[in-house]
Amino acid sequence: MDIPLLFGRYLVKKGLLREDDLETVISVQRELNPTPSVIALEHGLISVEGFRRLREVQRQKGLGSFEAFRETGLLEEGRLEELERLVRACRVRIGEIIVRRGLIGAEALEEALRGFKEDVEG
Repeated sequence: MDIPLLFGRYLVKKGLLREDDLETVISVQRELNPTPSVIALEHGLISVEGFRRLREVQRQKGLGSFEAFRETGLLEEGRLEELERLVRACRVRIGEIIVRRGLIGAEALEEALRGFKEDVEG
């Protein structure tokens, strides 16, 4: 099984970011990005009771948010697609955090992202 190389790990591998900085940035990203279940609740896609039920299923079965949505049937497929779009729109990307923290300049990050995409595609 091939494990995909993630952008943050790519930056470390290329010597553009230190391992401890990557760990910090990932931690900040986790704190800033709301979970899909929170986004669904905030956008009125599920009720508070639905949110509680979803979280309980996640804890009991060890499921991720989208797996739990499918398991519980709280959202039909079209609404799940809407939620996926909302999640993408709300997500703070790792590169934004890296630049804001001054770890890599915006131009260097853009260049690294191009190289990353080339490596992944090629």
